[in-house]
Amino acid sequence: MSTSLIKNEILPGSVADTAQKEGRSVAAQMVRVEAVVLGDNSGSMETEDIPYKGGKISREQKLMMELASIYKQHPGRVLLVEFSDKAEMRPSGTFSGQHGGTLLAPALELVKDLDDTGVQFIIISDGLAGDEDKALRIAKGFKTKIDTVYVGPESGSDAREGRKFLRSLATASGGRFDVKPQVDVGPNIEMLFLTDGGAR
Repeated sequence: MSTSLIKNEILPGSVADTAQKEGRSVAAQMVRVEAVVLGDNSGSMETEDIPYKGGKISREQKLMMELASIYKQHPGRVLLVEFSDKAEMRPSGTFSGQHGGTLLAPALELVKDLDDTGVQFIIISDGLAGDEDKALRIAKGFKTKIDTVYVGPESGSDAREGRKFLRSLATASGGRFDVKPQVDVGPNIEMLFLTDGGAR
């Protein structure tokens, strides 16, 4: 996969792409968003340990492939919010390439105004957050359920700790933890498959 897909490209079906094609501003398109994906863009997401076509790709690449598919199926309805050293809305549908730390709390604070508005929240990460306690406290204050999905190695200490945190985060808001989260957008239900296994 080209790194341009991760950094600067405007993906088909993203908020920015749909706004451009339909002749409206990005701000006007943002009010039509029905699902927000909080995507991990930390340094650990560059690790190439996800099986793909007989080889290995990075966690970030696999996440972007799945998001690209979802954008095409639900044009303009899914917004990416990345988190690493800082949280940032990404109407283009791609990551900025921060690759720093894993600070989830600022991303939760950034989308807090959308809580209890009918917007669905999904956190996709390898689960190795650097501010776990603060993120859990914020998640407990959400009225909307927050679903979490693990994307990372199948075994090892990182896998165990990553899954443990994401499961706790989902539980804090009454959401669900899985590697196959549903994205309910309008009348459709789509499935993201981010690893080869089922829920852990």
